[in-house]
Amino acid sequence: MYFGASWCPPCMRIVGAMPQIITEDLPESVQVLVKADMDLAAPIFECFDVQTIPTFVVLDNQILLKHNAMACAASEGGEQMDSTQLEVMMRKAFAEAEIGRIQNSQRPLVKMFVEKHCTTLSFDEDF
Repeated sequence: MYFGASWCPPCMRIVGAMPQIITEDLPESVQVLVKADMDLAAPIFECFDVQTIPTFVVLDNQILLKHNAMACAASEGGEQMDSTQLEVMMRKAFAEAEIGRIQNSQRPLVKMFVEKHCTTLSFDEDF
C-alpha cells in the first residue's frame, strides 16, 4: 500500500515514478498496489497508523485471509460483531499482516524495500 498526499512534493515524485515502479520494481507475486491520498482517505491512514508521508506498507495476504475466514465463521455461527469489535479485529489483522514499512520517496530505496519484503509473497484472486 502506498500512502501519500497530492500537496507533498516527495509523494508526487513517487506518483510520477509509480508506472516504472509497477512495471520494473515489483515482483510478479505482487498483484495489488493500493494508493491512498491523505486528504481523501484519512480513516485508512489512521487504521495503518501512518504518521509520515510518503509511506509504503507491505501486507501478507495469507494472514488477512485467515482473519477474514475467522470473521466469516463467527458471523455464520450467530455471533454478532458491533462496529467496535469489527474495528479491533481489522486493526489486529492489519497489524499481524504487516511485513514491512518504509517512509521514503527515493526510488532506489523503495526498490530495495520491495525486493526485501515482497519476493516471497503470493496473492490469490480473492485479495
